[in-house]
Amino acid sequence: TPTVATVSDPEALKDQAFFAQAKQGDKVLIFAEAKKAFLYSVLLNKIIDVAPLNIGTQKAVTPPAPKTEEKN
Repeated sequence: TPTVATVSDPEALKDQAFFAQAKQGDKVLIFAEAKKAFLYSVLLNKIIDVAPLNIGTQKAVTPPAPKTEEKN
């Protein structure tokens, strides 16, 4: 079962190649197990792009502890 998202602001996504042809209202279907994302045009009733999905096994990054100043 995919996770589905709707493109609401294609201008905000225009610098990402996957969304180059996206229009407002298009759907993004994310298949996590298959590690693929599909961009579906509701207006054209067809898939307009497919991309590999990079999610997952990265370790969380812990920021370094803040430095404290020593007073003399």
